[in-house]
Amino acid sequence: MKRSIIVSFFLLFTVTLLMADFNLGFGVDLAGNQEISASGYSGSVDQDTNTGIEVFGEIINTLNKSAGSKFDAGIGAAWLVPRGFDDNNDEYQEAFSFIPLYFLIQLGTNNPNNMNFYGKAKIGYDLFSGNDDYAGSGDLTGGLYTGFGAGIISSKDLFLEVSYQTYNGSISWGGDDELDIVQTHISIMLGRRIK
Repeated sequence: MKRSIIVSFFLLFTVTLLMADFNLGFGVDLAGNQEISASGYSGSVDQDTNTGIEVFGEIINTLNKSAGSKFDAGIGAAWLVPRGFDDNNDEYQEAFSFIPLYFLIQLGTNNPNNMNFYGKAKIGYDLFSGNDDYAGSGDLTGGLYTGFGAGIISSKDLFLEVSYQTYNGSISWGGDDELDIVQTHISIMLGRRIK
């Protein structure tokens, strides 16, 4: 019984992948902001972050298609190339990165021979990492990831998207010593939809 459930799940997953579209691309993350606050204390410190690069992939399946609109849902993952702070500090070379794993929904126009516009919402979990200059001996933990954006898809399946993204994480040193991290930035993403 257990074996047939696993085989059925694998077949369902494979058929879903074969029917899905894939988005592959890269993005330029504009200089953003990292808000750092200590647990149990009021107030926070804001630091400007450097511009960075990200690469991403998404599996998208159409749930509903009508004459003028299309509703899609799927999953995705990205990797933000490590970046630091815009503080011109030569003594420390702090670098951090996130890997968001997310679900997405997308609502767009459905004009087969023209450009199509869409809006997208993403929610998931991000994995958080940093070098020794960034976290020291602290342990980094990921948190909630959200993203909202809009884009345009050409009739040749090339797309351009602008997205506002928020990453959450924390640094802890054992006991009650913990810093909460909220990273936000706007991304301009380019890619290709593969059908």
